[in-house]
Amino acid sequence: RKNIFDLTCAAPEVLYEEVVEVEERVMLAEFFDEDKSQEEIASLEERKENDDVSKGGWPTAGVGKRVTGVTGEKVIPLQAPDVDAVRASLQKLADKGIQSVAIVFIHSYVFPEHEKIVAEVAKSMACFTEISMSHEVMAMVKMVPRGQTACAAAYLTPKITEYLAGFTRGFDEG
Repeated sequence: RKNIFDLTCAAPEVLYEEVVEVEERVMLAEFFDEDKSQEEIASLEERKENDDVSKGGWPTAGVGKRVTGVTGEKVIPLQAPDVDAVRASLQKLADKGIQSVAIVFIHSYVFPEHEKIVAEVAKSMACFTEISMSHEVMAMVKMVPRGQTACAAAYLTPKITEYLAGFTRGFDEG
């Protein structure tokens, strides 16, 4: 604030125009498995994901293979993003003229594969100039700051790249 005694503090505008929800689910195994025997965990790993969908449409917690994430923590990928649904959602963004995408999933700091799936779909569409994945931009547990950083990167990277290209062109010409 220019005037530190000014009590009216305007909130900054958000950097994003649209939010698209992607149905995906990853669960931290540590909290689910802590009171289970090895036999119970093995039984849950053997059950088929698609055979065990709850009435709400989400897979049942704890069912599926345990995978070691990038941090060494075990996770249970319960539902991967639906590539066709992602493509349809991204096409709606592209139709509105949106050219930058920030991808943020809750547990991507430990299991980034689902963010990578969405990024690959966006890249294959060849209509986005910037695709920022939160696990690459800021690998930390807390989703909100990671998401804010990914949004800032998606917004600023094309502008900074354009500025630097113009700046270096000046050296090439003179």
